[in-house]
This record gives sequence, structure tokens and C-alpha cells, in this order.
Amino acid sequence: MAIKNPTWFRRILSFGHPYKQSTHRKQYEEIADICGSSPDRVYAIAHGARCKSFIDDSILSELMRMGIVKGDNNALGK
Repeated sequence: MAIKNPTWFRRILSFGHPYKQSTHRKQYEEIADICGSSPDRVYAIAHGARCKSFIDDSILSELMRMGIVKGDNNALGK
């Protein structure tokens, strides 16, 4: 049986944002405060979202500095 309206089904499955269940939740909130962004955006960048602005680049560098994301400095253009 196909679900006619999958949006309500997705809302039931996701009670809140996935960063709230993450083990790095405190670090995401700390980085969001430092960089002036939201923890949702920090979570998205940590899990592979593209950096679209200078704030996103600073989030990525903080994630790398804290050791949450591994990578080289060439990814940041340095």
C-alpha cells in the first residue's frame, strides 16, 4: 500500500532535527555560537553539506580544529 501524502509520515519519523540525537550535540551548539550560525547548519556541514558562505567555511575550520571532521587545509584553500 502506497502512502498518499509522505510529508506527514516524514514528520512522524523525525521528531526534531537529527543533531539532537548526535553524540557531538554540545560541540555543534558551541560551534554555532562561535560562528553565529545554527546547530542545524553545523550538523549539515559536518555530515557533508557544501560550504556556501564565509560562515560555512569558518564552521568547517572549527569542526576540523575540534577533530570532529578530518581533512587537510587544502580543502579550505589555505
